[in-house]
Amino acid sequence: RLNSVMKLADTNYADYEPTIAARAIQDFVVEDLSNWYVRLNRRRFWKGELGPDKNAAFQTLQRCLEVIAMLSAPIAPFFSDRLYRDLTGSSVHLSDWPKHDEAAIDVELEQRTALAQKLTSLVLSIRKKEGHRVRQPLQKMMVPVTDATMRTRLDAIRELVLSEVNVKELVILDASESKLTKKIKPIFPKLGARMGKLMKSVAAAVVAFDQAQIAELEAKGSMKLTVEGQEVEVLRDDVEISAETIPGLSVASDGPLTVALDITLSEELLQEGLARELVSRIQTLRKESGFEITDRIVLHIQRNGNAAFEQAVRTHAPHILAETLAVTPEDQVLVDVLPNGGSDSHEVELDEVTRCALSLVRSAN
Repeated sequence: RLNSVMKLADTNYADYEPTIAARAIQDFVVEDLSNWYVRLNRRRFWKGELGPDKNAAFQTLQRCLEVIAMLSAPIAPFFSDRLYRDLTGSSVHLSDWPKHDEAAIDVELEQRTALAQKLTSLVLSIRKKEGHRVRQPLQKMMVPVTDATMRTRLDAIRELVLSEVNVKELVILDASESKLTKKIKPIFPKLGARMGKLMKSVAAAVVAFDQAQIAELEAKGSMKLTVEGQEVEVLRDDVEISAETIPGLSVASDGPLTVALDITLSEELLQEGLARELVSRIQTLRKESGFEITDRIVLHIQRNGNAAFEQAVRTHAPHILAETLAVTPEDQVLVDVLPNGGSDSHEVELDEVTRCALSLVRSAN
């Protein structure tokens, strides 16, 4: 992806289009580097021991930042120079202009990654709308596909997307299998600019599309119609296609991409969500207590009389202990009374109705 940005920036600088180059650099830094690469590789950065994997993660990040400083130097000379000096000790204005490696550009990989980013964004927007935090696992998401290429890409990114949005299952649907009813609406400014006096007739024809015609327009990107004795072509960009929400599912769309998220919460999902919230609170307490990332701890959680919470702790004890680097035996995590008279106890709130007391101390082992 970095090589594609280098190529795009170089081309637009040569064409005296610095604004296009700047936007490409900005999108790469914000969306691809910060929101995607750094976030997905947090565990590699946080590893306690130095090794090939951790070194590779940091070297990739450094290379990206160095190139970004070089590409930004013509339009942001002072900031770019400071960034490059912090990274290398020399001035960016004395460095050679970076040249992209055409062989390193993988367009298909970039398309798959862009699809993963869009899907993740859509599911997270649904979660926000429905009030479900990312730490609350959900059972299923469904994505209708428009062609074989999209299905192949979804299969390739399945595990990555599921991990990012905390959903158990991704169901890929053919247009004929989809339970979603699509709605189509003309975008009059675009349609009018192309159709002129035929706009009203074309708009009426578009509104009358059935589900098969909508699916065809999504798949092919265009469709020819005969209106008032003339043949016209309706483009995908001329219309807005959305999916109707059905009970138990919440739907979001971005262009031809639609995702339906099952928002039904079972008891098992709720318990797993409580366990994940508990892990988050413990991680915050670790940080506030001044523990190092690699410090092992002794963790105890006091029973609070909430059967669902206590069952969640028992069921997900291995996950809780692994994520918080706790050395406490699984059958000793839940206790009636906290050790040391509760002198190391903390009160945490997991949701509007669930609270618990726990203690964590640095392990001597």
